[in-house]
Amino acid sequence: MLVLGILFLLICLVQFTLIVTYRQPQKLIAHKLLKKSSVEKTKTGLMGIMILLYIIFFIQLDQYHQPQPLEDKPYVKTTVYPTVSPNSVEELGARKTASIINLYFLYKGSDKTEITMATVAHGLRDKYCVSPCIINIYDDKTAFEKDIQRVTITSNVVMENWNRQNYVFVADHYLGYLDAVQDAQFVYYPFHDGYYKRVKSGSTAGY
Repeated sequence: MLVLGILFLLICLVQFTLIVTYRQPQKLIAHKLLKKSSVEKTKTGLMGIMILLYIIFFIQLDQYHQPQPLEDKPYVKTTVYPTVSPNSVEELGARKTASIINLYFLYKGSDKTEITMATVAHGLRDKYCVSPCIINIYDDKTAFEKDIQRVTITSNVVMENWNRQNYVFVADHYLGYLDAVQDAQFVYYPFHDGYYKRVKSGSTAGY
């Protein structure tokens, strides 16, 4: 479109120059100090330029209206969720509060990638959650047992001791959870946080 616009403006400019040249030849000669033959040559040259511009204009216009080739776009593969064997999951227990139910499962499969765990969690929710519930998945039964102990702790001193002794271990085996909200996303290794890094490095300063 930009090329066509420029060509159109050039054609208009050449046409205007020709009109001025034909209507006021004496003024043009006096202004340019040209002889009559030079003026005729100028007219001829302008006519040739205008014809050429018209040819280019119509060629560009024809190309513009022709269907353009489609752009090559990279192929985006649709996400394919893996199939998980029912035997790879074991029920560990449940914990009910006033408003929600937490269900706990042991995952025994070898594929622990985030996409696989999300698939497992959604499948478990569809199967077990009659009412709103949270799906929690571990890959070690001991980690689940220690994590359940943490829920019952009320003393800050006991909590600090539990964190020093168990936090890293539980964090490494708590694969994640799926919240009760319908469109919730699976939270992968939720305990791999700042505290986890400090405890693992041997420092809990600031906590």
